[in-house]
Amino acid sequence: MQKPQLTVEHQLTEHQLLIHIVGNRLFAALLVALAIAVVWSSVVYFADSLDGGSAPVVLFIGVLGGLIGLQNRLVRLGDADLLLLAKSTTYLLLAPLVGGFLAVLLYILFISGLLQGDLFPNFTADAVATPDSAANDENSADLNGISRIFRIHGDGPEDYAKLIFWCFLAGFSERFVTNLMGRFEHSAIASVPGGESSDADRVSER
Repeated sequence: MQKPQLTVEHQLTEHQLLIHIVGNRLFAALLVALAIAVVWSSVVYFADSLDGGSAPVVLFIGVLGGLIGLQNRLVRLGDADLLLLAKSTTYLLLAPLVGGFLAVLLYILFISGLLQGDLFPNFTADAVATPDSAANDENSADLNGISRIFRIHGDGPEDYAKLIFWCFLAGFSERFVTNLMGRFEHSAIASVPGGESSDADRVSER
């Protein structure tokens, strides 16, 4: 008995095939991310004395959010974008990497105190050595350097939970952080004497 032939309606369209290919690549990337998460969690759990561990976690959570956000947008992408994602590893990893960097930027906003509120995490600077005790320390120069940015700790477990959530959102939705940057830009312009009037003058001249 001859097997029935599949009709065109039962076959994958080119658009669906591209989604299938990109979906498989994202699935492989998520498996790698899961493996990294398991290894990192094990290291942190068994070596509780690790310092400066928040920054790598923030970067990783942002990358993870970028991967899941990209997967969520697959069905809305055009054929040109899907073809690039299917053929180019660089293009595929661009959104997750941008999400990771945006998560780090958001982390810096939390540390700096520029973004505060009940919904956001609070951080306190770690205690540093006094100048007298640091005199014999070979790394004493780092005590006043930019590395102190990440020598902080959350006020409680809930602050770390909030940090993970917001960093994931930063990777998942790039627009969230870019909108924040736009608000800070507007506030900075408004705080400059004549800043708002200068903008208004430029508009009136057009």
